[in-house]
Amino acid sequence: MLDMVQRKRLNRIKLALLEGRSAWGIGVQTNSAEIIEMAAAAGFDFVYLDCEHGSFGFDGLIPLIRAAEASGVTPVVRVPDQTPSFIMRVLDAGAMGVIVPNVKSADEARAIVSAAKYLDGANGGTRGACPGTRATWHQVRDWKEFATTSNCDTTVWLLLESPEALKSANEISAVPGVDAIMLGPFDLAHALGLPGRTSHAAVIEACREIANSARSNGAEVVWTIFGSGSSTQDQELIASMGSRIVVAGTDRRIVMNALRGRLPEAVPSSASRSEMHHEKSGS
Repeated sequence: MLDMVQRKRLNRIKLALLEGRSAWGIGVQTNSAEIIEMAAAAGFDFVYLDCEHGSFGFDGLIPLIRAAEASGVTPVVRVPDQTPSFIMRVLDAGAMGVIVPNVKSADEARAIVSAAKYLDGANGGTRGACPGTRATWHQVRDWKEFATTSNCDTTVWLLLESPEALKSANEISAVPGVDAIMLGPFDLAHALGLPGRTSHAAVIEACREIANSARSNGAEVVWTIFGSGSSTQDQELIASMGSRIVVAGTDRRIVMNALRGRLPEAVPSSASRSEMHHEKSGS
C-alpha cells in the first residue's frame, strides 16, 4: 500500500511534449467529476479546472482533482487571480500546475513562479513548505523528494490577454520557470474594442505576436479552440501560433455545440423562443 501511495504522479502535459507530440485538454467550468472522467476516457492529456469562471469554489475543487487523478488525466487549475496563497493552496490540494490570468509584466510573472516553487538554492521560491498536505499524500511521501519533484513537475502557465501584456510579452515569457504562455483572444478582443470578435485580423495578429515572443524564449504556447476543432481554420490557427498545447474548448462550449447539433435547424433556441414570446405579448 505504501508503494502505491508514494508512486510518482505523472504530468502528462510535460510527458507528451517530451515524446514529441502535442498535449490536448479541455477546460472544466461545471462542477462535474463525470466530465473529467469522460475527458480521460476520450484520450485527453489534461483538464484545466476553472476557478476563475467556473461554477465551483475551493471546496468543490478537491473532488475534481481527485477525479482527474483517478481517471489518469493531469489536473491544472486556473486560479482567479495572482494571489500567492491561492496558488499554494491549489498545488497543496494536488493540482499539477496553475494557469494565472491577466499577467501584464515580468515582475508579476516572477512573483507567480516564486509562489509556485519551493525554495531551492537561489531559485527564489516562496511556496510555503508543509509536509501534511494532500499533494504529499497526507505526510506519507518523503518531503525532500516531494519538494524536488514538485518543483520539476509543477506547470506554470501565464494567461496574456491585454494590450499591456502584448507590449511586455517578450519580457514575461523570458522569466525562468514560465512553462507556457496561454493566449487569451476573447479578453484581448474586448480590450481592443472588438468584443467577441476572436477571429478578427487584429486579434489574431496580436496573439501571433505574443506566441512568437513565447517560442523565441523557449516557452510553450497554449491555444484554445473556439470553433469545432475539426475545421481547417482551427487547425491553421494551431499551426500558425506554433501551439503544442491545445485546449479543445470548455465543457460548456463542447456540450452546447453537441446539443445544438442534435436539434433540427428549424427548432428555435430558448433565446429565440423568448424573443418570439415578447414580440407576441407586446412586452
